[in-house]
Amino acid sequence: MFLIGYGNPGRGDDGLGPAFSEGMAARSLPGLEVDTDYQLVAEHALAISGHDVVIF
Repeated sequence: MFLIGYGNPGRGDDGLGPAFSEGMAARSLPGLEVDTDYQLVAEHALAISGHDVVIF
């Protein structure tokens, strides 16, 4: 499973995605890969292509 939290932490509630993904990463759940970024970019397509489940 791949989780990507995106948004800008400096812009109030726009930072929910990064905060959530960082919290999930801290749990070290087996089988969960986590990424955080300000916005979705083309490179994320390659990162998610190897996963059956992707959560944005």
